[in-house]
Amino acid sequence: MHLLDLLLSLSPTSFSNFGQLIARLKEKKAINSWNYKVIATSEKQENDKGKYYVAKFQLLEELPKEKQDELTILSQKYTPVLDKKE
Repeated sequence: MHLLDLLLSLSPTSFSNFGQLIARLKEKKAINSWNYKVIATSEKQENDKGKYYVAKFQLLEELPKEKQDELTILSQKYTPVLDKKE
C-alpha cells in the first residue's frame, strides 16, 4: 500500500540533478527507472532573488527482482492515469 501519489513540477532550469539521475540510469542500461532505489530530497535555499527549493536525486542499489516485478505491475496500473491529455 502506498500513502501518496505526487507529481512534482519543476522549471526547465531546475533539471540539473534530475538530468544526472537519468544519465546514471542510462549508464546502467536500466530498462525501468524503478529497478533501482532512488531517494529524492528537497532543500530550501535562499539568495538575493528569494527563497526556492532544490531537488536532489540519488541513485542507489538495484532492487530485488520480486520488488521490480511488483513495481512493474503498479506502473501498468497507473500508466493510463499519467498519460491523460486533459
